[in-house]
Amino acid sequence: MQELWDYCGEDPLGMKILTIMLDCLVKTHERYKVLGIPNKIFIDTMGFIPRFISSHKAAHGVSAFVWSWWLPREISMNEFRVGEYEYEFWMDNGVKKLNL
Repeated sequence: MQELWDYCGEDPLGMKILTIMLDCLVKTHERYKVLGIPNKIFIDTMGFIPRFISSHKAAHGVSAFVWSWWLPREISMNEFRVGEYEYEFWMDNGVKKLNL
Protein backbone atom coordinates (compact mmCIF):
# COMPACT_ATOMS: atom_id res chain seq x y z
CA MET A 1 0.00 0.00 0.00
CA GLN A 2 2.79 2.41 0.80
CA GLU A 3 4.00 2.28 -2.79
CA LEU A 4 0.53 3.18 -4.03
CA TRP A 5 0.18 6.02 -1.52
CA ASP A 6 3.58 7.33 -2.60
CA TYR A 7 2.54 7.10 -6.26
CA CYS A 8 -0.63 9.12 -5.60
CA GLY A 9 1.21 11.80 -3.68
CA GLU A 10 -0.90 14.55 -2.14
CA ASP A 11 -4.43 13.14 -2.04
CA PRO A 12 -6.27 14.63 0.97
CA LEU A 13 -9.70 13.47 -0.18
CA GLY A 14 -8.48 10.07 -1.37
CA MET A 15 -9.86 10.52 -4.88
CA LYS A 16 -6.64 9.59 -6.70
CA ILE A 17 -6.21 6.32 -4.86
CA LEU A 18 -9.94 5.57 -5.05
CA THR A 19 -9.84 6.00 -8.83
CA ILE A 20 -6.97 3.53 -9.14
CA MET A 21 -8.69 1.05 -6.84
CA LEU A 22 -12.00 1.33 -8.70
CA ASP A 23 -10.11 0.50 -11.89
CA CYS A 24 -8.77 -2.63 -10.15
CA LEU A 25 -12.33 -3.58 -9.23
CA VAL A 26 -13.14 -4.02 -12.93
CA LYS A 27 -10.85 -7.08 -12.90
CA THR A 28 -12.26 -8.22 -9.57
CA HIS A 29 -15.76 -8.09 -11.03
CA GLU A 30 -14.61 -10.24 -13.95
CA ARG A 31 -13.22 -12.78 -11.46
CA TYR A 32 -16.58 -12.84 -9.66
CA LYS A 33 -18.29 -13.67 -12.96
CA VAL A 34 -15.78 -16.40 -13.84
CA LEU A 35 -16.28 -17.97 -10.40
CA GLY A 36 -20.06 -17.74 -10.66
CA ILE A 37 -20.39 -15.39 -7.70
CA PRO A 38 -23.67 -13.47 -8.02
CA ASN A 39 -23.49 -9.81 -8.99
CA LYS A 40 -25.53 -8.94 -5.88
CA ILE A 41 -22.66 -10.12 -3.69
CA PHE A 42 -20.25 -7.89 -5.63
CA ILE A 43 -22.60 -4.90 -5.26
CA ASP A 44 -23.19 -5.60 -1.55
CA THR A 45 -19.47 -6.05 -0.92
CA MET A 46 -18.44 -2.86 -2.70
CA GLY A 47 -21.33 -0.95 -1.15
CA PHE A 48 -19.09 0.02 1.74
CA ILE A 49 -17.39 2.57 -0.56
CA PRO A 50 -20.35 4.97 -0.95
CA ARG A 51 -21.48 4.25 2.63
CA PHE A 52 -18.11 5.26 4.07
CA ILE A 53 -17.78 8.31 1.80
CA SER A 54 -21.26 9.44 2.89
CA SER A 55 -20.48 8.88 6.56
CA HIS A 56 -17.30 10.95 6.18
CA LYS A 57 -19.32 13.76 4.61
CA ALA A 58 -21.89 13.60 7.41
CA ALA A 59 -19.14 13.78 10.04
CA HIS A 60 -16.77 16.24 8.37
CA GLY A 61 -18.83 18.15 5.80
CA VAL A 62 -16.81 16.91 2.83
CA SER A 63 -16.84 13.68 0.83
CA ALA A 64 -13.57 11.80 1.17
CA PHE A 65 -12.27 8.25 0.85
CA VAL A 66 -9.90 7.63 3.76
CA TRP A 67 -10.17 3.81 3.86
CA SER A 68 -7.73 2.93 1.09
CA TRP A 69 -6.01 0.54 3.52
CA TRP A 70 -9.24 -1.52 3.68
CA LEU A 71 -10.26 -1.82 0.01
CA PRO A 72 -7.47 -4.27 -0.99
CA ARG A 73 -9.37 -6.94 0.99
CA GLU A 74 -12.25 -6.58 -1.44
CA ILE A 75 -10.07 -6.17 -4.53
CA SER A 76 -8.24 -9.41 -3.69
CA MET A 77 -11.54 -11.20 -2.98
CA ASN A 78 -10.59 -11.91 0.62
CA GLU A 79 -13.66 -10.16 1.99
CA PHE A 80 -17.29 -10.54 0.92
CA ARG A 81 -20.58 -9.14 2.12
CA VAL A 82 -23.71 -11.27 1.94
CA GLY A 83 -26.72 -9.35 3.20
CA GLU A 84 -25.79 -7.88 6.57
CA TYR A 85 -22.82 -10.18 7.16
CA GLU A 86 -19.22 -9.76 6.09
CA TYR A 87 -16.88 -12.70 5.65
CA GLU A 88 -13.12 -12.46 5.48
CA PHE A 89 -10.68 -15.19 4.49
CA TRP A 90 -7.35 -15.17 6.30
CA MET A 91 -4.41 -17.43 7.01
CA ASP A 92 -3.54 -18.64 10.52
CA ASN A 93 -0.29 -20.60 10.69
CA GLY A 94 -0.77 -21.79 7.12
CA VAL A 95 -4.41 -22.76 7.67
CA LYS A 96 -7.07 -20.91 5.64
CA LYS A 97 -9.83 -19.60 7.91
CA LEU A 98 -13.06 -17.68 7.52
CA ASN A 99 -13.90 -14.83 9.86
CA LEU A 100 -17.47 -13.61 10.24
